[in-house]
Amino acid sequence: MPDSDQAPSVSAIGTRTPRARWSEVLEVGALVLLAACTGQPNDPGRESPAATTSTATPADSSSSLPTAATTGTERVEPFIDSCHQAREITTKAFSHSGDVAIGPLSYAGLKYYRAHAAERPNWGSGYFFKSGAQLRPGVSATVSIQGRAAKYAAIITESGPNRGSRAVTYRSCSKSGPPGYWWVGGFVLRDRRTACVPVKVTSSLGPTEHRAVISLGAGDCS
Repeated sequence: MPDSDQAPSVSAIGTRTPRARWSEVLEVGALVLLAACTGQPNDPGRESPAATTSTATPADSSSSLPTAATTGTERVEPFIDSCHQAREITTKAFSHSGDVAIGPLSYAGLKYYRAHAAERPNWGSGYFFKSGAQLRPGVSATVSIQGRAAKYAAIITESGPNRGSRAVTYRSCSKSGPPGYWWVGGFVLRDRRTACVPVKVTSSLGPTEHRAVISLGAGDCS
């Protein structure tokens, strides 16, 4: 008698009834079909259907690297205003009561400056707030306009883009004679006369971020 694991011989199949032979043929065919559709989990020669049609699950999405679109943040390359554009502060004191300070960076007299109608055509029907940025010797700082304010406010520099910049890095001179250095410039508002503008300042003095809302002719912005 043949082993139970061996397929029946041709002669053995021939001695059985047609119904029995047809049943065994179906069983053998089913086993062949099952073997063809079943692969080993680590079989490099077989690609599972799930591998070609799968979509990311919520868990997969959360493990991906964040992007500007998903986190609400945006990377902006600042315009560089270097020591070559800086002027020495000629007064004995670095700061005055009318200055607006955000961390180590300050704007001379910005508290009291009034807006002047913008004279450059590409500023639109905006207004210019002339106020020089100030830093102590050997310090660099980056100021950037935050959020939706970037749509209507810009930072003006002496040698920067005519339309202004969203972010500017000021690099002070290392010479320690004067109390500090300042740069020609200020802020411009497009199509409005006043605004409360949120800004962020980082500096070479450490990792601390300084955030503030500066008033451009808008009174109290706290």
